[in-house]
Amino acid sequence: MAGYVTQIASGTYAVWASALPTSQQGFSQDADGNGVINGLEYALGLTPTSAGGTNSVTQLPRLTWTGSDAARLPALAIDLPSPGPMDVTYEVEVSDTLAGSWTTILEKVGNNSWAEVGASGATFTAAAAVDRTLFTVTDPGAHHFLRLKVTTNP
Repeated sequence: MAGYVTQIASGTYAVWASALPTSQQGFSQDADGNGVINGLEYALGLTPTSAGGTNSVTQLPRLTWTGSDAARLPALAIDLPSPGPMDVTYEVEVSDTLAGSWTTILEKVGNNSWAEVGASGATFTAAAAVDRTLFTVTDPGAHHFLRLKVTTNP
């Protein structure tokens, strides 16, 4: 797809960020001003210098629902590069309040598979496309909020 960064698995965050102005290379900064921090753009395989198109907030993980009627469960759709960066840890966290504590239910380190954390019962499906994989993470605990937490591994 145009606009996506491909083959970032062999690089690092520092290599990816080197295309940015020196003063805007921080993981928590937003060099292109689109409201998405550099670190998340890196983890999602987006271009660090473009705020539009396939590099906009429309590419962020989004809440979806699985099942039907009374059996509907919240899920988080996450579109990741394939292969993805090896120096990133992805965690899907849940909470019942935005101000409260968050609990990790699934974790993915680099290109490893997703792993359930604890006995959460969390599951995921994967739909592969060219250079991308759409993961849909289901939270059987039906928490009110789900989020993706991204960190770099030293």
